[in-house]
Amino acid sequence: MLSDSVLLRQRHNFVSEAHWRIALPVRLFAGTVIEESFLLIRLREISMVLNRAFSVAIVACASFFTLNAMAGDLRSEMEAENARWLKAFNTPNPDAFPAMYTKDALLFPDDQPPVTGGPEAIKQFWVKTIKAGFKDHTFKIITTRRDGKIAYVVSSWTVAGVDEKGAKATYSGNTIRILERQSDGTWRTKVHMYASDR
Repeated sequence: MLSDSVLLRQRHNFVSEAHWRIALPVRLFAGTVIEESFLLIRLREISMVLNRAFSVAIVACASFFTLNAMAGDLRSEMEAENARWLKAFNTPNPDAFPAMYTKDALLFPDDQPPVTGGPEAIKQFWVKTIKAGFKDHTFKIITTRRDGKIAYVVSSWTVAGVDEKGAKATYSGNTIRILERQSDGTWRTKVHMYASDR
């Protein structure tokens, strides 16, 4: 059996208290000295693996929180874009619409032909919609994503209007807008599609 003095000297060769606690019962049980170099090498390898795993975990956590922060920033930007669009519709101020769309923007209304004439044609479409009695438009973001200078926002929508009989009615549905980041940092809609639940 190993003496206390021998065990104490061997204690200093271990890389950590945890490693010593693992090795000590083995050494006492065996009643002899286990090959020191082999045990130290194995314990140091374990330590290196744990350190690498810890480093990977730190990087993964940092990436996760960075992506969450970016997602939060994008959602805030899309909320602002939705608010800008709603202000133009609900005020109403249709002259504000062209500045929200790119020069080659497309609008795909529900059950209607696509509007392909760019910002001015899209503005005229919304002018007709507003004149038809639609008002109190709302958006609620469902999801939004970004890849470089392109982003999309999916929202549910509601709007007050009148039905075929002239009675007040509330319509609802979903919309997706694909936006392009401009050189000045603003967003403009490149593709706008919406569908009604009815």
